Amino acid sequence: MRGRLAPAGAGGARGGRAGPRHGTYWEGCRGVTCDECRDRLQDLVDGEVSGAEKAALDSHLGACPDCAELHKRLAKFTTTMVKTVKPLRPSGDFTSRVMARFEESKADLARTPSQKAIRDMPATPSWPVWPFAAAIGILVLVGLLLLFRSGPPALGRIVKGADAAKVQRFENGAWTETPGGEALFSGNRILATESPGTVVALDLGPENTVKVFLRSPCAVHLERRGSQFLFVPMAEAKGRLRIRTLGAGAHADDTVRVNLGEAWVEVKVGQKNEVDVAPDETNHLVVSVKLGSAKIGNVSETEQIAEGYARTVPQKGACSAATQAKSDAFGWLEGP
Repeated sequence: MRGRLAPAGAGGARGGRAGPRHGTYWEGCRGVTCDECRDRLQDLVDGEVSGAEKAALDSHLGACPDCAELHKRLAKFTTTMVKTVKPLRPSGDFTSRVMARFEESKADLARTPSQKAIRDMPATPSWPVWPFAAAIGILVLVGLLLLFRSGPPALGRIVKGADAAKVQRFENGAWTETPGGEALFSGNRILATESPGTVVALDLGPENTVKVFLRSPCAVHLERRGSQFLFVPMAEAKGRLRIRTLGAGAHADDTVRVNLGEAWVEVKVGQKNEVDVAPDETNHLVVSVKLGSAKIGNVSETEQIAEGYARTVPQKGACSAATQAKSDAFGWLEGP
């Protein structure tokens, strides 16, 4: 943590001085040095200083033209950055990464000559403050460019049947096919519409603990919402999919969910499950559990399906009674 500013009237060498400039203290500065002031300028601009500290800093800025000019430039730069970044959509860890780069920038700035070192140099023109503000600006802007260039982290990959599938992303107002087509990100569409009957396999999660299989023709929209992988079957090819969770890894509380209108089915990543999901001709979800269990529901109901059983989930109202799962619900996907 930063040290707090010395209070006004402190005794000894840190006390405020009346009269002309002496050392790094100025008349009316409440004992605040230029170095102390500049170390707290960003917090002052962000409104993160206490009333007493703000009063001391404001007093110093009123008496020290160099620090006042740096404060003015830093405030203008911060306002410009806020206006620039606001309409963008950074990744989830954007704030922590920017703050880490900002702390590195401050460390670089701290290595520049102090006010005392400058004062003790042979008589030369005073150092302007704008190069330091410009250095901070350049470092932060480079960091922002690197962050946005890297893009959001991938959710997983297509590990089987990539030739029979297309991956699309929404860009410049239209859906376009992504180059490569194997890496998957939140917001992608996976179109397994080539070669009917072909299986397209996806590995998801940092430990590949979620596997999803699409039976062509099948088209889904993939989203990552907090701790949930969400699949939404698309109208042009609702198809059939299988969810398999391995019951291990650091993200055991995550879930995988399939939404079709108001009807949905959900399984937990931290449990061993294998669940077959097939929309029928009436826009209901037919859910069969081969291993483990699944939670099902709609706008008015939430229920469970046990291993070896199947249930139909309508758009509203009660789900069907559990029946023995049919063998053809699982036969289309063989092997591990």
